[in-house]
Amino acid sequence: MNKLILLFVAICVVCPLNAQTTTGGLAGKLISTEGNPIEGANLLLSGSSMQGVNGTSTDKEGFFQFSSLSIGTYKLSITHVSFSPLEVNTIPISLGQTTKLGIITLNTGQTELNDVVIIAASPVLSSTAVESKWLSKNILDNIPVGRDFKDAITILPQVNASYFGDGLSIAGGTGSENFFYLDGINVTSIYSPPGVPETFTATGFLPYNFIKEVKVSSSGFEAQYGKALGGNVDVVTQSGSNEFKGQVFGFASGSFLNSVPKGGTTGSAIDKTSNYDGGFSFGGSIIKDKLWYYTAYSYYYNERGVDIKGHGFYPDKSINHVLAAKFDWLATTNTKLNLTMLGNPSESTPVYRATWWYIYPDSITDPEAMLGKYERGGFNAILNGSSKFNQKTQLDYAVNYYKHRSYFGGINDFGNYEPQYLDLTTGIVSGGGGWIERNSLTKAGGKISISHRIDKHNVKVGIEAEYNFLEGKNFTPEPGEILYDGNVYTLTYTSTDNTLNSSTYTGYIQDHWFVANRLSLQLGFRWDGLILKDGSEVLQKFTNQYQPRIGISWFLNEAETKKLSFYYGRVYQWINPIAGRIYSNKLLGYDSLYSMDPRTPGATPYDGFIWNQPSEKPVPPGKYNLDNMDQFSIEYRQLIKPGLRFSVTGLYKYLRDAFFLGLDSANGYQGVNGNPGKGKLDFLPRATRQYWAFELGLNGEHKKNFSYSVHYTWSRNYGNYPGGFLADDQAVTFVGFGSVMTQAAIPNSTGLLPNDRPHVLKLNAAYSFEFGLTAGTYFTVQSGTPLSEYSPGPFLNSRVYHERRGSSGRNPTLWDLNFRFGYKHKKFPGKFYLDIFHVGDPQIVVDRDQRKYLDYDQILLNSNFGKPVRYQPPMALRVGVEFNF
Repeated sequence: MNKLILLFVAICVVCPLNAQTTTGGLAGKLISTEGNPIEGANLLLSGSSMQGVNGTSTDKEGFFQFSSLSIGTYKLSITHVSFSPLEVNTIPISLGQTTKLGIITLNTGQTELNDVVIIAASPVLSSTAVESKWLSKNILDNIPVGRDFKDAITILPQVNASYFGDGLSIAGGTGSENFFYLDGINVTSIYSPPGVPETFTATGFLPYNFIKEVKVSSSGFEAQYGKALGGNVDVVTQSGSNEFKGQVFGFASGSFLNSVPKGGTTGSAIDKTSNYDGGFSFGGSIIKDKLWYYTAYSYYYNERGVDIKGHGFYPDKSINHVLAAKFDWLATTNTKLNLTMLGNPSESTPVYRATWWYIYPDSITDPEAMLGKYERGGFNAILNGSSKFNQKTQLDYAVNYYKHRSYFGGINDFGNYEPQYLDLTTGIVSGGGGWIERNSLTKAGGKISISHRIDKHNVKVGIEAEYNFLEGKNFTPEPGEILYDGNVYTLTYTSTDNTLNSSTYTGYIQDHWFVANRLSLQLGFRWDGLILKDGSEVLQKFTNQYQPRIGISWFLNEAETKKLSFYYGRVYQWINPIAGRIYSNKLLGYDSLYSMDPRTPGATPYDGFIWNQPSEKPVPPGKYNLDNMDQFSIEYRQLIKPGLRFSVTGLYKYLRDAFFLGLDSANGYQGVNGNPGKGKLDFLPRATRQYWAFELGLNGEHKKNFSYSVHYTWSRNYGNYPGGFLADDQAVTFVGFGSVMTQAAIPNSTGLLPNDRPHVLKLNAAYSFEFGLTAGTYFTVQSGTPLSEYSPGPFLNSRVYHERRGSSGRNPTLWDLNFRFGYKHKKFPGKFYLDIFHVGDPQIVVDRDQRKYLDYDQILLNSNFGKPVRYQPPMALRVGVEFNF
């Protein structure tokens, strides 16, 4: 090389895009050897992920920027009539990030382009206050993870699998406090039928083969982020390009490869299991450099035999279909449109834990009490667009439509319409499933934002609107569900006739201000408004969701390899239209007390109460607050050397308020909604939850064939409010949000929360051999969750703690070791996989029955108290094959 090219790459200075974005960006600045900005240089991007030709030029300040780039790796070619040409290779573009190459110096004079090739280092530092966590397709291909993307992200720090039925716990939150986006579409589930574990994404199963990148954000939100106290999960699937590419895949596992799983107190001993999925995808161009397509299909089947005491094994199975189609159109040089369509019909016949009261039965008279039928599915469509007016101004816009239907009920007519009966004195359950649901949800929305660069300011202003309409009928079979505690027969009846809707509105403004050469400031403000309605009748308004955001990033050295950052922000949790039930006269629920079996002819109640009389509606805006938290973080990151990064992160999240359904025993347990400690709920303590976390991380690559990641997290989750999911009872609240509390539950209710895991170590690594073998591993050690000792409270989903919450010991420490081996022969288009999960078959206890008594009067001892409820999954092998073309 006859001339020395000085290239200064400020590794990945990043300006995040919208939380629902599906693209990334690239930016930098050109200067001469004298330090002057270079105006009018021509820049051209190319790469396998490129859709069309993408070029730009530098402005008078030497600045250039590319936006709306598909996720992938690119090459940048730079030319100018007065300077030597330059190529920057292997530039990674990540989801929701603008990779900034910093200051690039060009030499005066002309040289053949091929004489000058600079390889860009992998970006590792950003100018944002707190960096999100990513999983690229390369990691998903090489690390042993579950087939579904929700299983895969558990290898990330502060993302833990929950064993309570709510999917994922992100940064101390519960599953119902996460928001999921798939190709820009909000696919977060709004409801979970009783007894059916829910992943909290309406998408259900989605194989990682279709995924290009996943981003998880748990803090450090700029103003465009919101609606989740746990985490925002962005998933982008593959897209088409000028090259025709496709894949066919299949994976299988089952009893013939797996160890025998242990059963818990639910009597859920497992017999034969079968698990397999297969699918295909392909994409290319319809019009080269103009119009591209991508389509995919996946079929997933999972079955296991579950023991129903006294009746043998019954099939617990699910079938999921995923269909996707994407079209990208470069309408003009500066306007790009994207249409994404998704479908996900599915059905399952779960064998679930019977009874509304979440008691583990000792004997089951009718197997229908444990059997259910669940059908769901929907259609999603979103149209995204971006128009670039000039190098400084861009308009982004989108509209979306979503239709989802679901049915949940018994396995047959007996299971649907026969009342369920539970005798606490004998532990016998009889009757049917006890609950039927038919729901239809329609969602439509739109958003628009404009971004503009003014000197050292990158300003973005946006508005969003979303409309949700829920229609359905949910009820218990008449006369209701019956509970006998040896003294009293309690008959509970619930019926809802849903015609509920909600409207959410958002406005935000944010500024990424580069104050000085190595100092940047994130300033933002967000407002959310929520209106709950029954038809045209306004039930409740929440219009006081004001959310300031501020972040500071300071690079400590000229090379920008050391960074210190600070962040503060306020976030409000979105609630779904189901919350309108507590205001609507269409929700009917009551408890009736009998001295004899209410099924006996002539039996009449001697007492009872309606526990869900409609609350005041509407109330003045600003009277109540939705669940909201203040978040603080401080972070230090360092590039030790190319390919080796170190990080230290401290995170503190503090619950400011929560929206409860409180039950006032002085008023016949009439439900009162609001914020605990205020107004009509001043008889309750304020809702509290504090999450502390200290995270150490080390990530590295070596010679492109070895990569690794090690993270240790110390955390603490403490308070009296576990979140929108009641982990104590493994259930979503019947109103769809918040929690239920009575005066009786106040003593000892503050302590360690159910998903508290103080110590978590995670390690993953992958190595590629020259002869075609790839070996990957994932290993974790996690503290067990805390145990409590409690009895049922005077009302459903309430409880009385005998000792301080979370102080009755812990479940054992978990450890989990997994391997993946992949082999690809040079002359064969396919790649073969062997995955080994839970090596050593630890099957450690993950949850125990913590209910000491079965009744509020604390007379009936629970024979299962302290016994394991469930265990880790057993050791399992999975085989698979992928054919690429």
